[in-house]
Amino acid sequence: MIGCNSEIITPQSITTENFDITAAAEIIYQLEQPIIDFPSSGHITRLEYQGYLEKYPIFSKDDGNLLRTFLSANDFENKDKQELQIEANNFVPTIFHQNVEISSAYIETRIYDEAYSKRDSETLYITEKYIGEDTKIIDFERTYRFTLVNNSDWVYSGFGGIANYTGPGYSREYLPLKNRN
Repeated sequence: MIGCNSEIITPQSITTENFDITAAAEIIYQLEQPIIDFPSSGHITRLEYQGYLEKYPIFSKDDGNLLRTFLSANDFENKDKQELQIEANNFVPTIFHQNVEISSAYIETRIYDEAYSKRDSETLYITEKYIGEDTKIIDFERTYRFTLVNNSDWVYSGFGGIANYTGPGYSREYLPLKNRN
């Protein structure tokens, strides 16, 4: 019988440092622009959708997860279907919407013993939250993760939290957009 070493490798230290909220907001504005630009109704061909992912490659990191929320799951899963229905009763909150703000931003640094130093990492966490009073979306919170690459670039690596709200009463225009001048 061949076994593997099941030793759990834990960091020698984990530290957190606040990240500038204004800089975090700018990162999220850039990240969420494709969500605002995505067609709001009708259909999109599978080829157009692929083109959109190529235009905005950032979402290829999470398999287009946020963008796929706009599409009919039945259409998307059926590989023979070339025209994909855009879901009408769907709302994806973004920083572009009124009362959605950055609630926290911090960098987590994990340092391992020298033998495992290749695991050392810095991760930027940016959380956006709905701060209004609408009870249908009062629980909205999403945390994005970015990994530091080449000691200079924050690269999107995914998110946790609520992606979207669906059902009667929801639409792309559920909340008005902010006036961003």
